[in-house]
Amino acid sequence: MKADKIKKVLPYIPEILVLVAAMVCFLGEWIGTSSLTSFSGIMGFGILVFIALLIWKNKYLALSIAILLAGASVYFLLALLSEFHEFRVENQERWQMLLVGCAIFGSLLVASLIMPRKYFAK
Repeated sequence: MKADKIKKVLPYIPEILVLVAAMVCFLGEWIGTSSLTSFSGIMGFGILVFIALLIWKNKYLALSIAILLAGASVYFLLALLSEFHEFRVENQERWQMLLVGCAIFGSLLVASLIMPRKYFAK
């Protein structure tokens, strides 16, 4: 019985991870401001869209989210490479920035490529 529940949740791990990351960013930004009434509307909208995707499993919503995430990931990977080449001195911070950035945006790119496949396989 427990293995069946895990098998049902396993395909939705990319969406869940992106949703958790968005919620952490949202809460961090909200707590970081001095006023509790100000929050990021765009981040809140993104969280609601991911929750709607997990509830209704709409393939067109999944495709549009995947296209936006893939485009943003490629854009930020190119920006990361640009910043990497602006370092004049060979040091550890340069390589650390490249590795961490590639890990973050590369995993987001992979998640955006994996995400819509399960919705169109039906």
